[in-house]
Amino acid sequence: MENKLLCKVIMLPTEKNSRLFLRRGELEYAAIGAELAHEPPQWLTQHLYLVSDGSGRLKKDQWGISASPGGYNLFKSSGDVAHNTRDADYFKVEATTDRSLGLPLIPQWFIEEYILKQGEIDKVYISFKEYYQIPDCYDEQQWREEEHSTKQEYLKRDIIILPVKDSWNREEHRKGIIEGINWYRNWIRPDKPFKLDPQSEEFNNWFDKNY
Repeated sequence: MENKLLCKVIMLPTEKNSRLFLRRGELEYAAIGAELAHEPPQWLTQHLYLVSDGSGRLKKDQWGISASPGGYNLFKSSGDVAHNTRDADYFKVEATTDRSLGLPLIPQWFIEEYILKQGEIDKVYISFKEYYQIPDCYDEQQWREEEHSTKQEYLKRDIIILPVKDSWNREEHRKGIIEGINWYRNWIRPDKPFKLDPQSEEFNNWFDKNY
């Protein structure tokens, strides 16, 4: 998938209503959620956030999470914020389970998998799918003729989540090394296109010795 974005998965406690909660240290998901914020203290409501480095900076009015020795904190940026400062790292929130932020929502299947693994998902790749949610008051002809600025009001953004692969078999290692060699050689000498012969005896001897 093209344009993948690597995101860290962060879970934070919230005073808002949420169907995701910790009870006696175990992650659970409630079929009903509005009452959980008022349940006894052992039911600690949580929200999930997928965060990236924000391509270097957070822009005004974007949601971010700061990471400092004191922990994570959710905030809305009042101006441009560098990704890294002396006191904290700042990450851009790309998607969340918190509907009140107005951001793409983390899909239900991922929430269920996160609970199944009890939070043992640290990073994922995401990609965005954009589409227009055309209102009922438009017919096809009217929508085609509508101005672009108006159409943008109905632009929706969903996320697609892919797991981060953390183990490879021997053949996948071999393929990755070949691709890396080809990329590097063509990067340093773009005037002389290069492609490593995967059947090269010299390369295969080296690979067998090291892998």
